[in-house]
Amino acid sequence: MPSKLEMVRQEFEREKAKMSRDLSALQEENYQLKIDVQIERSKTEKVQKEAEVEEISNIKGGMEFWKGKAKKEEEKAARAVIELRKKNTEYEAMSAEVMTSRSKRQELKERIRELEDMLQDRQ
Repeated sequence: MPSKLEMVRQEFEREKAKMSRDLSALQEENYQLKIDVQIERSKTEKVQKEAEVEEISNIKGGMEFWKGKAKKEEEKAARAVIELRKKNTEYEAMSAEVMTSRSKRQELKERIRELEDMLQDRQ
């Protein structure tokens, strides 16, 4: 039968492994959010460039038709910007969670060291 200290150590190791997996998942999610933000930025730039091209076309003919279309594109770009800001907010929240997780992980590492020192002192 394992000692109480060994049982605590095993539980700690399980928690440590779980937190490590959680941290890895958060890091992956953070990476994916960064990619999503970059994609949204690219889409926004593309929409804005398309709107500029359409504005030039407005001068050449059919001003009212092209102005209406440009307005729709601007609204589309505004929605894309809103979505980008939302993704950026999510990214910042995930970054904060990652930082918190890192802090907790560091605390756990310190606690591991303390427990290992205690274990060695008892042996």
